[in-house]
Amino acid sequence: MAFRIVNLLDLLQKANSNDVHDFLCTFSCPLNAEIEDFIKNKSIDFSRQKISITHLVLNDQEELAAFFSLTQRSIDVGCDKLSMTVRKKLMRHGIYHEDTNRIQACAYLIAQFGKNFNATAQGECPTGDALMEMAFSVLIKVQHNVGGGVAFLECENRPKLLDFYRNEHNNFHIFGEREADNGLKYHQLMHIFNEKTFAN
Repeated sequence: MAFRIVNLLDLLQKANSNDVHDFLCTFSCPLNAEIEDFIKNKSIDFSRQKISITHLVLNDQEELAAFFSLTQRSIDVGCDKLSMTVRKKLMRHGIYHEDTNRIQACAYLIAQFGKNFNATAQGECPTGDALMEMAFSVLIKVQHNVGGGVAFLECENRPKLLDFYRNEHNNFHIFGEREADNGLKYHQLMHIFNEKTFAN
C-alpha cells in the first residue's frame, strides 16, 4: 500500500471548499473526539490562517487514510529532567539560561496526529510509526529552508500512547507537563532530529 501526502492548502486551491469539507468528514476517530472535531471543523480555517497546516495522507484509492497538522512554537525546557545526552543535543538548537538552568528553543509542534478508522477497517491506513515518519519527512524539508531541529507534541497520560511516542522509531522524550483549561493534564514530549538525517 502506497500513500501520498497532500497539503490541505493545495487541495483547497484545486477544489471547492464544500467538497473538501465533505471529504474531510469521511474521517473517523472514535478513540479521540478532539482529533475528529479538528479535521472536520477547524483544519480548513486553521490552514488558511496559517495557525497550523494540515497534511492529508491519501491511500491508493485516494481516500483519506490519516492526517497530521504542523505549526511552530517555542519551548522552555528545564534541564534537571533531561539526561546529559539529550541536554547536549537540545543546546545545539536553543539558548541555555544558566540562572534558571533552562533551554529555550524554537520547535515544530505536531499539533494533531491521527489515523482514519474508516480506512483502518479495510487495511488501507498507515501504521502509527509510518505516519510519524511522514510527518518527520515534511519537517526535515522545512528545516532545510528555515532552520530548527526539534519537534514536540502533547498527549494525555495514556500508557500505550506514551509507549508509542517513546519507542525506538519515534524517539520522543518527556520534558514537561501542561494543564488545559478543563483541568486535563498533558505530557509534553520532544524529538531532537539527528543532524545526519538533515544532511541527507
